[in-house]
Amino acid sequence: MLLIYGGLRRAECAAICLKDIVQKEEHHVLIVQSGKGRKRRDIPLRPDVFRSITSYLESVGRLDDNPDSKLFMGFYKGCAPSHRPITDRQIPNIVESYAAKAHVTATPHDLRASAITYWLDTGANIVQVQRLAGHADPKVTERYYTRHQDLDNSPVYRVDLNN
Repeated sequence: MLLIYGGLRRAECAAICLKDIVQKEEHHVLIVQSGKGRKRRDIPLRPDVFRSITSYLESVGRLDDNPDSKLFMGFYKGCAPSHRPITDRQIPNIVESYAAKAHVTATPHDLRASAITYWLDTGANIVQVQRLAGHADPKVTERYYTRHQDLDNSPVYRVDLNN
């Protein structure tokens, strides 16, 4: 959920500590401390994403963990928590495993690109999306959007040479 709704890079996701989730102006916010280029940024968490994080922490008995501990920990076989944080190299395996169960293919980067595309599709301006994505240049953000083809609203269908 953090990858597709928050547009995080896999390294950013693996680096999240419990203390990075804070409340600001009545919103739950993820502070990305270790973004690309060592840039820090705030990403508002949707209520359903925050509830999922809380549910995850509760189900693994980590609601009272040290704030400096990583959000995502690994598991031994048999679903026992390992108390070792997951690495950015494990995230593709996790994403691809769940995608296969849904009979689709997806990588962490596909989820990030989808998040950026969805944000732009909602009418958000390029600068706002650039900041959320942690891009240094809006041209980089724009490249993500050009991957998306909106065939339903193609200008091809608006041309009428018969009139």
